[in-house]
Amino acid sequence: MTVADPTSVVDKLRRWFADSGYPLEMRVAALVSKHGFAAYQSEHYRDPDRREIREIDVVAMDALGVDGGKLKLTLAIECKTSRDKPWLVLCSAQTDNDGPTHVEDRAASKAGIEFLKRISSREEIQNLTVFRANPRNGYSVVRAFGDGPDVPYAAMMSATKAARALADEATHVRAGYVVAEIVLPIVVVDGLLFEAHLTPDGETSVSPTIHELVYWRNPIAGRTHSVVRVMCIEALPSFLNEVRVAFDKLATDCRDELACRNRYHKVQQGIRGARATLSSRGHR
Repeated sequence: MTVADPTSVVDKLRRWFADSGYPLEMRVAALVSKHGFAAYQSEHYRDPDRREIREIDVVAMDALGVDGGKLKLTLAIECKTSRDKPWLVLCSAQTDNDGPTHVEDRAASKAGIEFLKRISSREEIQNLTVFRANPRNGYSVVRAFGDGPDVPYAAMMSATKAARALADEATHVRAGYVVAEIVLPIVVVDGLLFEAHLTPDGETSVSPTIHELVYWRNPIAGRTHSVVRVMCIEALPSFLNEVRVAFDKLATDCRDELACRNRYHKVQQGIRGARATLSSRGHR
């Protein structure tokens, strides 16, 4: 029996590991941790359609208690390595500039949706990078130079389903406070990313990019659109800075809107408690 040389095995493992998707997941988790978010790798969620347990590569979150409730911002991140096959984001000619819709059309818990509706008309909220639309938003993502599985579609589905599952979980959490959770589905690519659209002359324009916003007409996130960020790993640090700014803005400047929902929740709890007490007395 031949015993393998440990050094040779380590070299083979190192090459295999470098070519796999695991280093990308580790890099992403390290980056979100560096920017002050709690990071969880290989997080599991229940598929909102098939009720099966599935896995998302990285979940990052931050939360702040506000007047008996909790504001929570979560990132559901799917990571894909595609160095030999570029990804192409197909974009519309122009973007609808309905600012409030861009704020509201997000995966969120029930309290999160109500919170976003209250703040969606505020211009300073609409102008936050997290909510602001691009001049041309994407509507689909494809992988060039190859057949086989539709990897971009699968990645978008995974991130979006995870976002919806996390938001639903926050809606049904059994606690004495409201969780206003906003979940951003993100696909991070280690590889080349391009954007394609038609010019006013009807010509095809293709150009390199590192960060695109896709308004996917797929209601899987529980809203009219599934708003998905698709970005190269190089664009992630800058985006995380913007997410940090957005969370701090929501937590400091929108406390009244969140507190309003929490007070309503407490009143409803009191009413339900009173009804339960009266009902129990009636059965004695």
